[in-house]
Amino acid sequence: LDGRGLIANVTNKGTVESHPIIEVEVEKPSTFVDVWNGEDYFRIGYPLKANQAPVERNQRVMWDEMSTTVGWTNVAKSEDMVGGGKFKSDGYRFIPEYLGEPSIKGWHGCIAKKNIPQGPLQDFIMQAYVG
Repeated sequence: LDGRGLIANVTNKGTVESHPIIEVEVEKPSTFVDVWNGEDYFRIGYPLKANQAPVERNQRVMWDEMSTTVGWTNVAKSEDMVGGGKFKSDGYRFIPEYLGEPSIKGWHGCIAKKNIPQGPLQDFIMQAYVG
């Protein structure tokens, strides 16, 4: 280890030329890693400019297996939809327990919400299985 980073020189002592298998374990977050071979190199990631701060990509902030409705709040109205229904869990998904008053015209049924830890979020990806 020197001022340039971790250096490892590898010599193939076998009788057949082969490509190396390189495994890297990092102790601190990094935005890139370089592997050099003479004048050639392979880079994974990108170095940051001096005025940039690193951001952890695809950080999971919420995971809900829908095994319980605890933590979820029923919603009475959202945009042009009327709530009033109620969800229940069958252990791995939410299903309607009650769809609300059948006399309501237009869309009505179950609407629920859950607060996102560390929210509100900006520039995020959401994945959900609906079916």
